Amino acid sequence: MFSIYRKGEARNPWFATTGFTVWPIPQAALLLRLIAGDRRLIPTWMTCWGDCALFWNMWSKTRFFPVSYHLTDRQDSNARLLFPELYEARADEKLIAVRYHLRRQPDRDIVWLEDEFSKDTHDWAASNPHVTLLDASRNPVRSLLLSEDEKDIHLLMALILGGQ
Repeated sequence: MFSIYRKGEARNPWFATTGFTVWPIPQAALLLRLIAGDRRLIPTWMTCWGDCALFWNMWSKTRFFPVSYHLTDRQDSNARLLFPELYEARADEKLIAVRYHLRRQPDRDIVWLEDEFSKDTHDWAASNPHVTLLDASRNPVRSLLLSEDEKDIHLLMALILGGQ
């Protein structure tokens, strides 16, 4: 959700040196700095980028966020024991990873920002008052992400913090 292609835009040259084709949203660096700097948040990368998500922290000059997706083999084995019903139902892998990492903090408020969510994730969030889903593929989140106006990133942060 930090990279959204906009017609006619060239790929980012900094990321090109890492081997990735990326089109950072207009205020990506600011958003990452705001997230990193807010003591109320514990940002965690839950992305298919895996450890390569840390390039976003390097690019935005922020502290590294923990990378918690994909689960390691050991974590996956433990998750299978803790949540056999999720594996039997072939639940979304990110949902399994989120549940695994939150298992010791069941009452922690979380805000999950993602491009589209699986039905499994929607169902889980609907039954969990501590979970707020922000879908980056839908407005108002998408329009705030694509805005070049700095105030819109502050509005997005208000949405994020409102879920805290």
